[in-house]
Amino acid sequence: MGDLVFNRVHPFIDRGSGASIENWITVLRTTAEVLPADALYIFGHGNIDSGITGNRIDVIHKSNFLEELLSYTRKEIAAGKSKEEIMNLEMLPGFEEFKAEGWRLPISRNLEAAYDELTEG
Repeated sequence: MGDLVFNRVHPFIDRGSGASIENWITVLRTTAEVLPADALYIFGHGNIDSGITGNRIDVIHKSNFLEELLSYTRKEIAAGKSKEEIMNLEMLPGFEEFKAEGWRLPISRNLEAAYDELTEG
């Protein structure tokens, strides 16, 4: 899976290289549906407690995180909040384990990428 799954940590969303959170969700969901239920996935990165290998549940969990990231950001934009205000969130509710000790990518970077994706064009 490489960089498609940062297991239970905030991912690097490289908008400058064309990353799309919407497409990322589609790829993860399709992968979880197509591969055998007992497939072992090897991830590019992971929370020290969760590791870099996992199963379908881990792939779906990352997809759920990305869906909630977009949903939260969309809701905040609709409420009239600025990018900076949206980026002030400390932790995405329901994904507390993503704030891993020593992990260098904060949720603010993910919120920034989601904001940019939802407001581009």
